[in-house]
Amino acid sequence: MSWLTRLTTLVNQRLGIRLSLEGREDTFRQAVNVRAAALGLTTPEEYVARVSRTGGSEEEFQSLVLLVTNGHTSFFRDLEQLMMWRQVLTQDAPTRRLQVWCAGCSTGEEAYTIAMLCKELGLAVEVLGTDINKASLTIAQHAHYDPWTTRRIPEEYARFLVSAGEQLRVADSVRASVRFQQHNLLHTPPRPAAGQKWDVIFCRNVFIYFPLEEVGHVARWFASALAPDGHLLIGASERLPDLKRWVIQSKGSRHTYQLAAMNDEESHQTEWSLASQLETPRSSPADAPPLSSVAPFLDAPPPLDLRAAPATAMTLPSDEDVEAFSQVNVLIEAKSNHLAVVDVRKFLDAHPNHVPALLTLGCLELAQHRFDDALAAFGAAADADPFLPDTYLFQGITHRKLGNLETARQSLQRALFLAPEFWPASFMLIGVYERLGQHKELTRELRRTLGVLNGGQDTEHLSPGVHRLFYPRADEVREACLIYAEKGAQF
Repeated sequence: MSWLTRLTTLVNQRLGIRLSLEGREDTFRQAVNVRAAALGLTTPEEYVARVSRTGGSEEEFQSLVLLVTNGHTSFFRDLEQLMMWRQVLTQDAPTRRLQVWCAGCSTGEEAYTIAMLCKELGLAVEVLGTDINKASLTIAQHAHYDPWTTRRIPEEYARFLVSAGEQLRVADSVRASVRFQQHNLLHTPPRPAAGQKWDVIFCRNVFIYFPLEEVGHVARWFASALAPDGHLLIGASERLPDLKRWVIQSKGSRHTYQLAAMNDEESHQTEWSLASQLETPRSSPADAPPLSSVAPFLDAPPPLDLRAAPATAMTLPSDEDVEAFSQVNVLIEAKSNHLAVVDVRKFLDAHPNHVPALLTLGCLELAQHRFDDALAAFGAAADADPFLPDTYLFQGITHRKLGNLETARQSLQRALFLAPEFWPASFMLIGVYERLGQHKELTRELRRTLGVLNGGQDTEHLSPGVHRLFYPRADEVREACLIYAEKGAQF
């Protein structure tokens, strides 16, 4: 038995979750390399022997779990879906305290986001955030976050954060509505403090860690814990296995799930098979939700590089440094790219992990066709923050220019995996699919891009500090998509 198999067996036994190894071998290998180096061990076999030992360090096992299971999260992630849910609350405001379960809450950003949305609407709410990872829950309870994590909070919600040195702290008025506890999604669901069922369950971008058969098991638990008129929100690229049990409520390219009315006999006869839902088309198009209302199911991208996942707060540049970096944008506007490269490199000498500066340098090198230097800068940005979709957008653009179409496709899919509504990446992916001759996939991305742009999210997910000249313009993208749509009759 290989060390990789022994390790996944150990993790599955200790967590009670049968994490799928398929497509995630690199994630496990990288996690082991990180932890082995931290302990001064030289081989994966030594590390597996260490954590497998009876009486081994629980703290070390939790460090491994953090790397294996921790996903990308931020405040107000997938704003379109959140605004859809906000509209539901506005139209049908509850008369009692709202009970919300945030399952797989990671480090707490989503749980606090939910509380902020309700506070802004004047609604009383209790949010329970649960996760299997103790280290993540400790961060959530501390409620201190780097500015990078909070960068996409809409202006009207900024009042719910207060300055805490180099970090931002969630305001006490929000924290009072949120509590956290450890929970395994394969076990009996927690209940609201008041004893009733949950009005809303958030479980977004969690099913990617489960093999297919476990998704149905978790979905059954959700069905048992959700109020009859409640809502379930999952990731845009995820699907529930039993659509007989659920009703899809759609708006634009986002949707929520509600329980369908079923008698006892129907409930017992329902079959749970995610594989059949993905592989077998519906017999009648009338039974399916319209394409425009359902986000496409993406293949999971290659695993993210966890070698340099930041463990401590980002060091913020001084006001003088910020002013110096802002001059780079002035040079870019003046088309003095060679001078801008000099200035941004000077800035990076003092702040080597400053992600906007690394992305700016990469884009400047790309504009001057220095592709290797561009990829080196983008790689450094990915090391500093492996969960930023913009980085993989620019990597995809570079590889596309080099003719590395398969690598470009993987990079752009990774960006969309992190941010499904990131229209610059979906637009670039259209061109890649065209050159690969994959017309079905091209049409899918065309629908996605137009759906997001027509929904008014022209600038959503563009990183602050990175000059807008390095992104495709929304009006030009929309026009190009319409040209592709006209050609679509040939496909």
